[in-house]
Amino acid sequence: MSSFDKIKEQLKDKAFVEGLLKNKSPEEAKAYLAEHGVEMSLDEVKELGAKLYALAKGEAELSESELADAAGGIMGDPDMSDYSALAEFFEPVIEWFRSW
Repeated sequence: MSSFDKIKEQLKDKAFVEGLLKNKSPEEAKAYLAEHGVEMSLDEVKELGAKLYALAKGEAELSESELADAAGGIMGDPDMSDYSALAEFFEPVIEWFRSW
């Protein structure tokens, strides 16, 4: 299971995304995720940051299923998960990852 798969349910929650983006380092993000029931290694957190950054920049290097979930949800496909909370934060995601 990829790091993206581990939190795709939480990425539907605007408050969760806002809270995640307040973390200024991978270590802080790891602690935040753990507080919300998502256990990841530091490498997985860094991978997650890179994937979210790529998605926000339109350069997603997600697996086909991850990309379909994210793009489908953002485009409003009712059969896909709703990632509109994440889509609202593409610019902050870019700044967040650059700060790492």
